[in-house]
Amino acid sequence: MSMELMVKAMKTKVGNPLRKLVLLKLADNASDQGECWPSYQYIADQCEISRRAVVGHINALIETGVLSKTLRKGEKGNSSNVYLLNFHLLKPVYNDKGSLIGYLLPGESVALGGADAALGGADAALGGGAASAPRTSHSLEPVNESVNEPKDHLSDSAESNETAPVVVDQKFNAKAKRELLAHSFELFWNAYQRKDNRKASEAKWLKIPLPNDREQAVAKIQLIIDQAQRWGDLYAAAPADQKQFQPMPTTWINNERWNDEQLPTIRQQAKPGGAIDWNDVFDPEGF
Repeated sequence: MSMELMVKAMKTKVGNPLRKLVLLKLADNASDQGECWPSYQYIADQCEISRRAVVGHINALIETGVLSKTLRKGEKGNSSNVYLLNFHLLKPVYNDKGSLIGYLLPGESVALGGADAALGGADAALGGGAASAPRTSHSLEPVNESVNEPKDHLSDSAESNETAPVVVDQKFNAKAKRELLAHSFELFWNAYQRKDNRKASEAKWLKIPLPNDREQAVAKIQLIIDQAQRWGDLYAAAPADQKQFQPMPTTWINNERWNDEQLPTIRQQAKPGGAIDWNDVFDPEGF
């Protein structure tokens, strides 16, 4: 697994939550060069969606250009799909303070941070083609499920039916959880936007409890970062006299404010000179 690719996948807006989950699973199985070859059924089992849905989401990702697929021929005449994540084509998006807040798919032009967010140039390439490095899986899970599955199960795809190498499954242990949190803290810090006591905030962030399942842990971190972005955007657009009420990052994390059902209500700043906007008092269409 490449942690850098996982973080990029988390911050890439693809327009569909299940498609995002498929993209995260591909990144989880990918080498540092962005290459992987899990079967449709394996992805479906891990994401808990149908195999047909996986095929559709992968095809949609390929259409955007963020994913490429090539056919690998086996010695016995069978074949499998090899995927390459083209994350070097993603467009980084920055807020008005110059902080990275996410990525756009190739060809997209709508900024993630709103109309005022500026699009940056193309991101640095993370890896080359299939020949740039040996095909080594960095996933903590096996890349192929049980071997020698029936031919009719593969009739609508080019998945491999050859014997796969045995891969020892490793636990998503405390060290792996801490590494995931450490790599995602910068995303939270930029999303929440209030920059107070970074060291203490990071210490609190590293203590966030995560599920023992990697996909669930990634989903939880994504939820927290998304909520932090909503809080950050809310107070960034608030009147000057209201910005001080945004909780410190350490307080927000410690109290798990991402679980709040509603965002805080921001009192609007009074108009200069006590002027009254009668449209705020009467509804013109009510007469």
